[in-house]
Amino acid sequence: MLDVLAQPIVDNQYTTATITLQNIILPSDIYSSVEKLFVRLNYNSVLNYEQNIVELKKGGSIRFNTYFNAFSVQKWKNYINIKHINIRLYLKGVFQVKLLTIDNLSTSARLVNQKFINVNTLSEVTVFDNININLYKGLLYLEIKAIGNNCLFKDGYFYIINIRQNLD
Repeated sequence: MLDVLAQPIVDNQYTTATITLQNIILPSDIYSSVEKLFVRLNYNSVLNYEQNIVELKKGGSIRFNTYFNAFSVQKWKNYINIKHINIRLYLKGVFQVKLLTIDNLSTSARLVNQKFINVNTLSEVTVFDNININLYKGLLYLEIKAIGNNCLFKDGYFYIINIRQNLD
């Protein structure tokens, strides 16, 4: 009988890296007077400045169509020449997460994509993968709605995955 030892073939030809394009940030207590530049909350959402986290009851929502957190599609396409983006969020609870777009000529936002997320502990979750930004102009922004109670939002970011060929 012939024994064969199989070894996996490892492809070291390519390296991938996650590159953060833009962080989604919450204001600290020193910026509480300009909170709306960072985030828009409804009556079932509270920004906890001590822990730098948003606490949401059922029906609570967060919109990021703001100066600091909206993603400028045209600027990133023009200056960095990217075509696809991804979005990760730190969440706990059950959420409906919408990705919306609005351009300079519109008065209302259009839905790009939406997902329902359920996480039991505060965790980093990739919510949207491989969004083709060539289809959009203007701004992309997130709207997060709590489907259950005791939900948390900490932060998040827009990113790309850079694949580079290794040259020996």
